[in-house]
Amino acid sequence: MVSVWVFDVFFQTLGSGDSGSFGEEAMRKVLDPHVVLEDPGGFLQIQVGDGAADVYIRNDGMLANHVSGEDPWDLLVQGAAAGGWVIMPAKAV
Repeated sequence: MVSVWVFDVFFQTLGSGDSGSFGEEAMRKVLDPHVVLEDPGGFLQIQVGDGAADVYIRNDGMLANHVSGEDPWDLLVQGAAAGGWVIMPAKAV
């Protein structure tokens, strides 16, 4: 059985640091090989290994939801580390 997380996860820079577009560029470099659907407004759907995720990305942060499986989490954490972003889960309403 594949589990799907039912909360939003935010990725962004915290504190006085400003990643500018660097965070997005670093995350996109990690995600791009796994993008199966892309909208010009910043929406990406990724598929990797045992699952998938919906991602909404902009230069200063990102939101991910509908994450299934474990492999997408590994990819999202790798991208957050590359972009200098923290990861903050929040329950979806």
